[in-house]
Amino acid sequence: MALSETAQLIINHTIKLLETKPITSISIVEVTSSLQISRVTFYKYFRNIRDVLDVLVEELLLGFSQKLQKKNTHLLDFVNMNSSSAIKATLYDNALGVDKYFYANRKYIKGLLFKNSGIDFISMLQAVYYNHFHVAIENVLSMYDKKIISRYVNYMASGVTAIWQEWFINNFDLSVETITNDRLDMLAPSLTALYMRK
Repeated sequence: MALSETAQLIINHTIKLLETKPITSISIVEVTSSLQISRVTFYKYFRNIRDVLDVLVEELLLGFSQKLQKKNTHLLDFVNMNSSSAIKATLYDNALGVDKYFYANRKYIKGLLFKNSGIDFISMLQAVYYNHFHVAIENVLSMYDKKIISRYVNYMASGVTAIWQEWFINNFDLSVETITNDRLDMLAPSLTALYMRK
């Protein structure tokens, strides 16, 4: 993440406090006194305690979006859409990069999944993925009925997000490579099925 060291310390401490108390019960004084920083320093980075989580979510979703857009938007333009294995091979490196990004940020993701955070991070993640994937699919299959594309993209985004959610909830118990393969094993046949509808 591209935040300053002090901002990250504030985020880290807030996440730690979320393990035992809701965000609404955490005070700025509690955070600043624990970190031995002034309120002025806190306000240099955040408007209030809720803003700490909002900034964290924004940073995580921005990084996620950048990983998705790095290469993925036009990858399907050059693949045999009749072949699930060709789709999987084409998407693998980029998908692995996304999953590595989540693994590298696992302590933040786990914190946001605490009930105490009051944030539905999974829904936000799904919305970003849906929007990205919708653009990518429409680029390749522009001649298709938009309602059909939307249904397939919704199905695929929901499935991928469910795989991530289970991984996150289970403390990132599986390897990054396993999650990438699981995601692509679900996505590739769905993309082929969509393509074959023409």
